[in-house]
Amino acid sequence: MPALHHAPQVNTEIVAIQRVITPAGEAQLRSLIETHAAKTNSSKARAILGDWENAKQRFWQIVPPAEKNTPEANPGVQWMPEEVQARSEVVAATA
Repeated sequence: MPALHHAPQVNTEIVAIQRVITPAGEAQLRSLIETHAAKTNSSKARAILGDWENAKQRFWQIVPPAEKNTPEANPGVQWMPEEVQARSEVVAATA
């Protein structure tokens, strides 16, 4: 796994840094990138989606303590795909 170059800029005492390690986290990430691509016609977003299997491995997830036991961050928590979609819509609406 490549090193996280921004780790010195992240206060790991208050958040965890991890790769996107759950199906729910992957679904949420992909949904956010798809929304971005649709709204902005971003060529970079389209390239990421076009090479999803490789591209998804380059993303890092910042997990605050309140979210460490969510399906998006913790592989031990079960999830329903519609939950991820609803959460992604909330994040996209506030971005």
